[in-house]
Amino acid sequence: MELATFVGSKTGFTVRQGGEILQVDAWGDSGARVRSTLRASIAETPGSALDEAGATPAKVEIADDRARLRNGELVVEVSVNHEDRFAPFPPLVRFLRADGEELFGETTPHFSSPPQRRYRRAGGDLYGCEVTFNAYPAERFYGLGQHQHGLLDQKGAVIDLVQRNTEITVPFALSSRGYGFLWNMPGVGRVELGTNRTRWAAHAARQIDYWVTTGRTPADIVGRHARATGLPPRLPAVEVALPQPGGAPTGCPRVQAPPAAPLGDRLRLLPLDAAGRVEVRPSRVARSQGDGRRAA
Repeated sequence: MELATFVGSKTGFTVRQGGEILQVDAWGDSGARVRSTLRASIAETPGSALDEAGATPAKVEIADDRARLRNGELVVEVSVNHEDRFAPFPPLVRFLRADGEELFGETTPHFSSPPQRRYRRAGGDLYGCEVTFNAYPAERFYGLGQHQHGLLDQKGAVIDLVQRNTEITVPFALSSRGYGFLWNMPGVGRVELGTNRTRWAAHAARQIDYWVTTGRTPADIVGRHARATGLPPRLPAVEVALPQPGGAPTGCPRVQAPPAAPLGDRLRLLPLDAAGRVEVRPSRVARSQGDGRRAA
């Protein structure tokens, strides 16, 4: 049986065993990014959603059979399982709060089952990748986009991670146990939120890549996810300075148009472009007459 080797760094640690590389890095505020592969090295995932955050310094502890990372309110522990079995399985990953309370962790496989992190050849240098976590009876999941099944709590659902007409997939789940999970894999996949296990899968990828954060409130968790993946840009003033309905509720703040934007210019030619932003085009107003007629 090949022994696992643990190597620490300023931002996390790397574990090698059985041809697999597992890398854990502190990433963003109270967050951690976990990547694993059977390839020669960990690489940046094409189309990664973690554009705004990056690896940050963390407190790392290395022992003979385990490693631990602490980043703010999140602790990640990877440990070797010494259970005797026909074929060894990879070290187990689990996530905890700073006070030691477990948030969730990888499933310990049955002695005849595939490992909790599974790679199946999908052609070329791609693999069908899966990672399986423990399920908790009272846990509830929220998020994952907008789907036609009508469920608020996603527990028990199987969600295809693919964009379809009337099906909007966002691979981020908010758990009632106090953590957020981002499947940082831009390709087609699937998530199974079963009563006996939770499984995330990518149909064709070079490595497993996901990000976890925790917080005291759901707002903290969602806010950290937003800061890690990128906040929307501030809406330009010209796009909010549109006429407001006269019947707006009492006390509703009203946006005043800039002095340099006459009402005629704001009313004319304001189509929405493909990105959903209001595109302001120059108005062809016959200013010489001063009567607001459109030029011929």
